[in-house]
Amino acid sequence: MVSHLPPPDTTPYGIALAECVAGKLERGRCVTDHHRDFCGMGLWFIDGHYCYDESWDGQPPPLADMLKPNSRGGCVFTTRHEFVEWFAAQSDHSLAGFEKEAWFHQNSTITRARLRREMGC
Repeated sequence: MVSHLPPPDTTPYGIALAECVAGKLERGRCVTDHHRDFCGMGLWFIDGHYCYDESWDGQPPPLADMLKPNSRGGCVFTTRHEFVEWFAAQSDHSLAGFEKEAWFHQNSTITRARLRREMGC
């Protein structure tokens, strides 16, 4: 499958954006679409864990599933420092889903524009 979308930006998000996102997650905000079936990738703060994983039906996977070593490819961080360090190094390109099959490529992924729109960061 050939994408007709422009290539995603490779500029790392940086510490300021990562800190803003971490703070918003801690205060109960999340990034996820809210509809049936696959909703793209999401960000949540669940029981003291910063979580990045697939969202289905607008919901995160159960935390116990995300913590399993062979989860669907998401990431879970137990400290703000770990999350911020990881997220600051990410970009629209690194989170575009290119490591998965083509259907996932740039399909409701985390982007700088989405973070501005949904988190105000």
